[in-house]
Amino acid sequence: MYGNPGPGSTAIVALIMPPVMYVANVGDSRATALDDRGRVTFESVDQRPTLAEEKDRITGYGGFVKRGRDGVLRTGGILAVSRAFGNAGIKRFLSVEPEVTKVDLDSFDSLILCSDGLTDVMGSKLASETMRAAPIGTLAPSPSPVRTRRVANSLVTLARVRQSKDNISAVV
Repeated sequence: MYGNPGPGSTAIVALIMPPVMYVANVGDSRATALDDRGRVTFESVDQRPTLAEEKDRITGYGGFVKRGRDGVLRTGGILAVSRAFGNAGIKRFLSVEPEVTKVDLDSFDSLILCSDGLTDVMGSKLASETMRAAPIGTLAPSPSPVRTRRVANSLVTLARVRQSKDNISAVV
């Protein structure tokens, strides 16, 4: 438990089945739904050992939560998430079971799916403002692939400018 946890990953998935969308989350990748004014109407919850229920699950499996050198609470003192795929070195203390949330499609107009490389350096509000400020016109009921790609690129670029230390991915 005190060594390298091995390679691992988190996941965020959105399954759209009108009139609803199901969001499945494992770890700290995030889904953020925005209304036509750019207000956050839904945000997935990052699964980290800072959450009481996650910490209880980890300790219930015989693991522990401890602050790393950076001051962040970590599973086994190593991993900043409490759910992930892989990480064979501490696998028995992690869960791969996703948290699944049902979201009404009428409650939002835009969706951002992203990795923690983005959310570590900007919150959903800043991501929403960046999305709305993208110089490609107004949001439309059916955004063009070019616009959504440009918005995603703007988000990734801003995360790089803010010196994210993790991998960065975004889908709009």
